Amino acid sequence: MPPTYVAYKAEGVRHVHEQWDGVPIDGILALRIVYTCKTCRGDADNCAGTIMDLLQEAGVYANDRAVRKLSVRVIEDAACKSPSIAVRVSLWTPSYTDV
Repeated sequence: MPPTYVAYKAEGVRHVHEQWDGVPIDGILALRIVYTCKTCRGDADNCAGTIMDLLQEAGVYANDRAVRKLSVRVIEDAACKSPSIAVRVSLWTPSYTDV
């Protein structure tokens, strides 16, 4: 892995540990990610993969295979002073009407 990616993931894990001190969530999960930046590099699926990996490394869940519903939103905002990522992990009960 490139050193910048490793450093980015380590910083992300540190941020998660500042906000998460619970036990790993067990079950079928839904994950919502909102990434806001001035000019975004990369694409939504790369952002999601990185976030899913670092949440696993941080102990939010044991394995990212438990994420069965994924929503990623990338917002480019010229007024954005500092990039931000908002993440919500929740238990999910699948239904055939979900799209």
